[in-house]
Amino acid sequence: MIGESYRSYIGPILCSIVEAGRTLTVNDRKLHLRLDFYEDSIEEVLEAMRGELIYR
Repeated sequence: MIGESYRSYIGPILCSIVEAGRTLTVNDRKLHLRLDFYEDSIEEVLEAMRGELIYR
């Protein structure tokens, strides 16, 4: 997660961009990053329980 000031440097190699409607604090960024990983983890558990998990 980077600030807007770095976009010109890293923009050409980004695969996706998530924009916020306001400036996020460090704690805000950490919270959202943890929530994203939590969602991915839950999806992987459900796939594993259904026997559909493909190792990435």
